[in-house]
Amino acid sequence: MGILTNAQLMLLQVIHEYIVITGYDINKHVLNLKYKDWADIGKTSIYTGLKILQEKKYVTSFIDMDKTGKGPLPRKYSLSEEGKVILKSEMIYTIENSREREKRLDLVISALQILSFQEITSAFDRRILYLNSEVFRINKDFEDQKNCLPIGGEFLYSRILSSLRNEIEFSKTVLQYFEKMEQ
Repeated sequence: MGILTNAQLMLLQVIHEYIVITGYDINKHVLNLKYKDWADIGKTSIYTGLKILQEKKYVTSFIDMDKTGKGPLPRKYSLSEEGKVILKSEMIYTIENSREREKRLDLVISALQILSFQEITSAFDRRILYLNSEVFRINKDFEDQKNCLPIGGEFLYSRILSSLRNEIEFSKTVLQYFEKMEQ
């Protein structure tokens, strides 16, 4: 998967949240939540992303003729059915296949409420399996090279493995939270 950029994924998430929203209001939302600071998403990527999403038919838009006051008539965006499907699909894929500290995963986690209980628990179950396999693979690689690595290389492996284990614990916390909510 991974057919959307981070900016496009975020745009679909915001449009999903607001149902109908202008590009101007999306930009205000991005500024308020400081997406530029933690997800590298700014004004240019918003308007470019909206255009691409519309071309792909993931969003629909219309000119709001009811606007009063100065300035041009705003274009309002909403998700198409295909956009809703691709949004959930991209979110699930990201949960299941992202390594530790990826900005894309941060975007998805910030919008988990879009997914159903079943989608969340299933994706995080698979995430834990994936991360455990990565720990096993990297640990084996480390053991194979251990005797010829400089100290910096040993610390690098240690840092990567520590981050992966921390991510596994975080994923278990998410699962526990949603399993408790289901009861």
